[in-house]
Amino acid sequence: MRSWIFIAALIAASVQAADEKTALERGDYGPLDKAPTTALYDYPVQVSEHVFSAIGATQPPTYENAGHNNNLSFVIGSEAVLVVNGGSNNALARALHDEIKSRTNLPVKYVISENGQSHAVYGNHYWKSQGATLIGHVDAQHEMDEKGFGGLARMREYAKEFAQDTELVNFDVTFDDQHALDLGGLAVIAKIYGSAHSPGDVSVLIPDDQVVLAGDMAFHVRMPPIFDNTDTALWIESFDLFAEEVSDWTIVPGHGGPTDLATVTAGTKDYLVFLRDQVQQILDDGGSLDEAYQIDQTAYKHWHTYDELAARNAAMSLIAPLAWTPPHGTDWLWMLLLCLFGTAAHFMMIKALDKAEASVLQPFSYFGIATSATIGFVVFDDPVTQAMLTGAAIFIAAGLFMFWRERVRSQQEESGGRTASE
Repeated sequence: MRSWIFIAALIAASVQAADEKTALERGDYGPLDKAPTTALYDYPVQVSEHVFSAIGATQPPTYENAGHNNNLSFVIGSEAVLVVNGGSNNALARALHDEIKSRTNLPVKYVISENGQSHAVYGNHYWKSQGATLIGHVDAQHEMDEKGFGGLARMREYAKEFAQDTELVNFDVTFDDQHALDLGGLAVIAKIYGSAHSPGDVSVLIPDDQVVLAGDMAFHVRMPPIFDNTDTALWIESFDLFAEEVSDWTIVPGHGGPTDLATVTAGTKDYLVFLRDQVQQILDDGGSLDEAYQIDQTAYKHWHTYDELAARNAAMSLIAPLAWTPPHGTDWLWMLLLCLFGTAAHFMMIKALDKAEASVLQPFSYFGIATSATIGFVVFDDPVTQAMLTGAAIFIAAGLFMFWRERVRSQQEESGGRTASE
């Protein structure tokens, strides 16, 4: 059922978008290629002493920009170079490498991908051939496993000769929380603050330079996209943790040029909060998907990709929580334990009913309410609301009434039996 809802939303968004020309079609993005002598959309700029970034197009991926519509960055230490984002294809990776070679003779030893999406990982095939170690979050690897080959086929369609010899390769190193590197007296930390634009979104911190390559945690100029696996509530929480650590740093967002925290907050968190508030109001009013498409987002019309994403973002904010996310890694272990303990509990309850009356055992079921509420509050930070307490009270009262009624009936039957025998 959820899959059909998702498909219906995408079809409706496509139909709506088909009636209007996009900003790309109207030419509102300006130059489609700022650096025509290279596959890169634009030449790298120096962000700090050690950090450089080739700022990608804030438009959708096209043949003209060769899929360079995100930021491809590199960090030069005293012994090695780190690349952040492998690029959409081998041509982009090769072009970025040429720019690196023009600035240093040091080898590119590491490549960190900000997530598992096409513009972050497909160029890793080239970097692998150059001897670099490929690094990414475990969830980014899962996304590559699920969607990598489909995305590769789509990239080849628009990139054409730029995609020549480009293949999907896995990470050499994956991590759960953070991964530290030493480029020769220069510390670099790849860190995840939580689920953001997509699972496995990492930010790369260079503390000595007070610079963070934020990845898709943060957006600037370009409208953030919301996908079927995007949890906007978690993204807001993750952004707050991110902001707390890099409040006065220079921020290179996933899209858009280097800026500060206030700018990416307006371009990311503030938009997400606005959209969630609007969608929540629709849900509270019992509204429909059609009403989500009508949310007034014209305050953000100046952002690039507004035409492509605004309506879809509203729809996905409404239905994304319903989307199926397959379990990974330790999730399977927890599911196995849940099955084992659940089966054992049911078996023991059946054996108990074989030994005692149901009316005697019923009060023990109320322990489940207290236990579930306690685990939810302590482990999952789930607040105990007035509605939950009221529902629990009604449930317990009904059970106690049934218990009392059965005792009264039992006493009446015993009294009637004694009278008859007398």
